[in-house]
Amino acid sequence: TALTDRVKNNLPIDESVSGLFLTSQPNAPGRSPIPGTTDEVKSIHAMAKANGVRVLMHQAGDLPVDDCVTHMKDISSVHLACHASQKADDPLQSRFFLHNGSLDLATVLQWHLKNADLAFLSACETSTGGEKLPDEAVHLAAGMLAAGYRRVVGTM
Repeated sequence: TALTDRVKNNLPIDESVSGLFLTSQPNAPGRSPIPGTTDEVKSIHAMAKANGVRVLMHQAGDLPVDDCVTHMKDISSVHLACHASQKADDPLQSRFFLHNGSLDLATVLQWHLKNADLAFLSACETSTGGEKLPDEAVHLAAGMLAAGYRRVVGTM
């Protein structure tokens, strides 16, 4: 029931954390470039700002993973435009490749975000399950739901 309680959070979002954190990492070390992620995030930033949404944007650069995590916890919605990897043999090691490092599923599952709203995961393999347990949802998108995000958009 604890997981169900997290997913079915109907409490209003605290206005002090309402907003959108955007980050792109088109050139993660050891990964092929992802064209378009910078333009994607800039476009969303412009639309959000024009509509009065509190928005914070970080592009590829030297932002430490810990700072990304802080912003993810402090702002209700997040848009991640980066590489991700699903580890079917060890799902808790599935991860997002962010600035100067990665964020794994095991870490995300430790969060209990009461004011999280939307997580838009513009990254490969964020909702890919394992072949051995096709009915089990142990992937990054499910982890974001378990962490407290009310709505998650992921990719296969």
